[in-house]
Amino acid sequence: GESMLEVRDLQVLYGSIQVLWGVSLRVEKGEIVTLLGPNGAGKSTLMRAISGLVRPRAGTVELLGARIDGLKPHRIVEAGLVQIPEGRQIWGDLTVQDNIELGAFAPAARARLARSLEWVYTLFPVLAQRRRMLASTLSGGQQQMLAIARGLMSRPRLLLLDEPSLGLAPQIVEEVFEILIRINEEGIPVLLVEQNVDFALQIADRTYVMENGRIVREGTSQALRATDVLWTKPSELVFYSALGIPLIMAPSVGAQEVYNRTWLKTINAGISQNNPKYTHQWLFDWVESGWLAEAAMAGF
Repeated sequence: GESMLEVRDLQVLYGSIQVLWGVSLRVEKGEIVTLLGPNGAGKSTLMRAISGLVRPRAGTVELLGARIDGLKPHRIVEAGLVQIPEGRQIWGDLTVQDNIELGAFAPAARARLARSLEWVYTLFPVLAQRRRMLASTLSGGQQQMLAIARGLMSRPRLLLLDEPSLGLAPQIVEEVFEILIRINEEGIPVLLVEQNVDFALQIADRTYVMENGRIVREGTSQALRATDVLWTKPSELVFYSALGIPLIMAPSVGAQEVYNRTWLKTINAGISQNNPKYTHQWLFDWVESGWLAEAAMAGF
């Protein structure tokens, strides 16, 4: 396919602390690509570096073959790359429509304001109904839709989203993801950072797994979904590589679903019943050959 976004060997430092270590990824025309990984892996930093909010120390970012690293953020938006930030960041004391129109600040987007408004109101009928209301009166899900609608007003050629499902009820998450699929079907490729692994793998064509500032695994989402997924740790996803198999660990041992292979169920049952064969040390030894995020065994 034709490359829309090409990130090569990106390195980012905050002060003297290096956060990204030679990260490379690409998004092709028509794709939805998802970026997974535990908290602190560097996913948001990567998104900020692509959007020009953080200046990389080394490496390049290209949009449709033209370098955009080094450009100011508003120039990157004008070039066609738009990021919907984590936490929505809407203006609560402005109306829904004012928020949406602020997304069309670039001259080219301003010229198409009326058509763009019509388009986003077709995508988000609930916002059309509430256009005169203050944005602060919207529910969390509607505020997320508003943040996406505002970004679409810039008429992006590529859309970046950082944690769009954060804090939303499962049913609303599903709605937001369905909208992302519709946006993608209209020809806009999407790069998505997401903690909701299941949804992300369902809608994405390809997936990158990031840890400690590096891409540690990449492949088609279908291939990654076929690997074993074990849910065990509260609040945060921790990725373990065990003999090349990623185990995505997340809420309360023994209580949650264990995907795919029965031997993972055995491990899960063994840990929850304190079977001596399945001690924490055994688990650590087992994953030693790969990378281990953080020995955060709070759920065990």
